[in-house]
Amino acid sequence: MTTVSTDRLYATLVRDALAFVPPGGVALSATLGHRMYRQAAPRDAAYPYAVFSLRSTRIADGNNSLKVLYDFEGFVWNRPRSTQPATERLADTWATYLRTLLNISNGLMYATDVTAESLPLMSTPADANVVQVLVRARLQVWPTLISSLSA
Repeated sequence: MTTVSTDRLYATLVRDALAFVPPGGVALSATLGHRMYRQAAPRDAAYPYAVFSLRSTRIADGNNSLKVLYDFEGFVWNRPRSTQPATERLADTWATYLRTLLNISNGLMYATDVTAESLPLMSTPADANVVQVLVRARLQVWPTLISSLSA
């Protein structure tokens, strides 16, 4: 894990989420493969897949803090509608990863306020057979600088 840049945060979140295995469960990568994307999926992405972004970046407690806050927003997409339970399980696994996230290997990152919720059926002209589950969290990140201060 590195907090050197937002790009490295995304890479860490993708790598670790796909490798995460919940107790008694299977890794997200067993179902998603490598189909977890930053900001948007490719036009021809196969279902199921996940997309997430880090939004509303801000410094905690004004400019006197080293802590950076991110609003994590992710979606698990699948079809057909009959995959709703399996899609919710994928989102639950992703949410469990975020709830247990505590990475101190190079800086510090953890998540709070983690939720997963199924979104309603889409209406025309959208594809009503598409299932989507929203995963939200607040990421608390202290940069790599913190590690160097304690050395």
